[in-house]
Amino acid sequence: MEYGHLVFRAWESKPWLVFCVGSAVLAIVLIVMLLRYERRLVPRRVGNTLLVLRTAIVTLLLLTLLEPVLSWTVRRERSGRILIALDVSDSMSTTDNHASRAEKLRWARSLGMIGNPTINQRLDQWIAAWQRGEEPRWVGPDETADPERRAELERIRRETIEGIFAELDKIPRKEIALRLLTKT
Repeated sequence: MEYGHLVFRAWESKPWLVFCVGSAVLAIVLIVMLLRYERRLVPRRVGNTLLVLRTAIVTLLLLTLLEPVLSWTVRRERSGRILIALDVSDSMSTTDNHASRAEKLRWARSLGMIGNPTINQRLDQWIAAWQRGEEPRWVGPDETADPERRAELERIRRETIEGIFAELDKIPRKEIALRLLTKT
């Protein structure tokens, strides 16, 4: 469904509107006074023609000064679909080695490379620590009291994350986007 809508922008400024209308009224009054004077000089038919032309010009000037704007509104039914655009420029063939560790961990989670309900809270804590500029606490205080076991868990988790980050560093942006879009 389409329809047009005519709006005069001069309605937004009262002083401008008063000036425009006042000028037009003054011009019409002067035209009528000129007509009275011209009646003595030109035939009545020519005088009326000049009156109509001058009045038309003043009216046209008034309409122009009122700043008309014609806008069209098009209403379409929504189909309920989502349109996804994917950048296919050369920049999408590059990898994001400059991404922060927190960003890379979010990508890895989104791609399903890491994460499950039992460790998601730990991953959230690591992301928050990296965002604050801190080293994450790799092993929680309640996980184990044995210092050797703690050191081993920390080493394994660091290596796992570093391995995932190394794998992410090899994946171009386009591949990451396609994997996210086609993930079920």
